[in-house]
Amino acid sequence: MNVARKAKPSVREAALRLTATFEGGWNAVAGDFDGQVLSYGPLQGNLGQGTLRPVLLLIPEPTLRAHLGKEFVEALKASNQALVSFVRQNVLQHGAVLPEWRARLQALANTPEARLAFLKGAEPYFRRAESLLGKTGWETERAYALAFDTAVQNGAPRNDHLREYARRLGAAGSPPEEWKRLKIWAYVVADLANPRWRQDVLSRKLAIAVGRGVVHGRRVDLEKDYNISYERKWFEEGAEA
Repeated sequence: MNVARKAKPSVREAALRLTATFEGGWNAVAGDFDGQVLSYGPLQGNLGQGTLRPVLLLIPEPTLRAHLGKEFVEALKASNQALVSFVRQNVLQHGAVLPEWRARLQALANTPEARLAFLKGAEPYFRRAESLLGKTGWETERAYALAFDTAVQNGAPRNDHLREYARRLGAAGSPPEEWKRLKIWAYVVADLANPRWRQDVLSRKLAIAVGRGVVHGRRVDLEKDYNISYERKWFEEGAEA
């Protein structure tokens, strides 16, 4: 019989809220500045790569209609290309999101229905984070937040990350304190990132590893701001055959 580790729902949601802060906010809306047409939500799903439409389809149609209107919903249900055409014709002006549509999308993001859809849409990242946690043996809620942020920003689990982490961990004498091991991971991920973004990656990962820091000019405290603890485990223990 194998012991399975199941993430606490509260830990998953807290990790998503934290990463959303780094990605622009829970109800972030961005236009076509990067060629992705429209980016939206805590993980900035977009129409250019087709990652936004599946999340929007998870929101009940009555909620979508109430906030975005019948024509938006019809385009959404038709195809990604139909939605792209609608957005370019109605939502954007010179590539920027019109103020009315920004307000409508932000209001939608704050509904319980959208909140649940965003959590469901993040499932692939939760699974990647939990796979990484299984490979590293990390146990704290803070570790879950770091694994999830790595999955979103840098991909996880990645063999190059794991190999370099194992090498540096051995060189450091495998410190028993988990936060020290998380700190080693933060440097590994930053050092293997595009050099252009190394400092951004490092500030973000170190803030999570040690529990507080400044990211994008904003001070974050995992315990105070997100109820992400270093004293609690991220999982509920259960058994499966």
